[in-house]
Amino acid sequence: MPQVESASPVVAMLRSLIALPKYAVLFHGLFFLALLSQAGSGRFSVAAEQTDKCPRNGHDSILTENLSCTYHANGRLEMETPLRNSKSEGLAKTYHESGQLESEIPYKDGQAEGLAKFYNESSALESEVLYKDNQREGLTKRYYKSGNLESEVPYKNDQREGAGRFYHENGNLESEVTYKHDQREGLAKTYHERGRLENETTYIDDKREGRQKYYRENGDIFVTIEYKKDSPVSGMCHNTNGTKTPLTNTELTNLENNVSIFCDSDSAAIQKQAEQGNTEAQYLLAGIYLNGNGGVQQNYSQAAQWFQKAAEQGHADAQFTLSYLYEIGVGVPHDSAKGIQWLQKAAEQGVPQAQLNLGIMYHQGHNVPEDYSKAAQWYHKAAEQGLAQAQNNLGVMYCQGQGVIRDKPKGCGLIRTAAEQGNEGAINLISFLVSNGYCTAR
Repeated sequence: MPQVESASPVVAMLRSLIALPKYAVLFHGLFFLALLSQAGSGRFSVAAEQTDKCPRNGHDSILTENLSCTYHANGRLEMETPLRNSKSEGLAKTYHESGQLESEIPYKDGQAEGLAKFYNESSALESEVLYKDNQREGLTKRYYKSGNLESEVPYKNDQREGAGRFYHENGNLESEVTYKHDQREGLAKTYHERGRLENETTYIDDKREGRQKYYRENGDIFVTIEYKKDSPVSGMCHNTNGTKTPLTNTELTNLENNVSIFCDSDSAAIQKQAEQGNTEAQYLLAGIYLNGNGGVQQNYSQAAQWFQKAAEQGHADAQFTLSYLYEIGVGVPHDSAKGIQWLQKAAEQGVPQAQLNLGIMYHQGHNVPEDYSKAAQWYHKAAEQGLAQAQNNLGVMYCQGQGVIRDKPKGCGLIRTAAEQGNEGAINLISFLVSNGYCTAR
């Protein structure tokens, strides 16, 4: 890869993001060399005649006193921006590589001002954002592919401020979160898909504080957890038989995605079902051995055996976990080849984290031949399921043109989507790219 001696801020930014471990954010290499100013690349031409509308097809970018036009590598229009006094003025439009409208952003005196709209490649409305002085101001809305409302989040001075609401695709409320200066503050609630309360959590300065409650779909309390500065300090299972069981320190440490395993789990009953071939019971029993829950002594070998049994019956999450055990050699001998085999199976079944990890392996050439095309394909599958890290990594590939046809607006859009989900790397990157004019404001 060519070396760049320029003191460009883009290069400086990228150099700070290069050295990363596997299964981490992928900014290795100078991914954004292609984002350096087009004006210095020979692709920008000044039109001899004035025009008020960009030709739909072209290869050389056009710049006049009142219009800027850029094009995708396939010759289709990429961006159309009206100008006045060398500043964006009026409704700027970007287009997907397919030719479909991607965004409409109103500008005034070079700054985003008014209601901007963003569309997916099927031309369906994806989001609406209000801008004032180039900052988000007012209610930002996102939509599912079906057209149903996904979220409503108020902004003030480009920060989340006030009551945000998120919805299941069936239209029922999914969560309510209050923001103050872009941080969660106060009581947040989530709801089961059928509408019943699922969780109550109190936040102070974006950190969990005090008692968190989980509810079953019938309304009964399932688990209570005490938090201090976002760390769990104690917890209690409220069992269906009316008894209460304290959570161990190990259970608290592994609590986030395993509440159903730690509470209301009769290990003897689960063992019996697992031995009878119940796939879900095998998976649950493997988790019990892996973490040493329910009075069962931690045993990595037993955990791996039960994950193997569930994986062989097609349990996708068991396949994913087993792939990791083979990769790190816990409970089984280290075997990267077997790890990749199980990771591939989990990814093919739609486990988003498996798809992301497989994409990273092909991207980095870790235990598999380096293959940018396959990396992009797996990132795409995980990104479609909403995995922020995959969206960010795929966005980087589109901006660089690795494994995909270079598409800067699409790349910027994916990085921005990841940022809106709270991905820290994406937040920092999109802020930098927008401030330097490589991505449009949103």
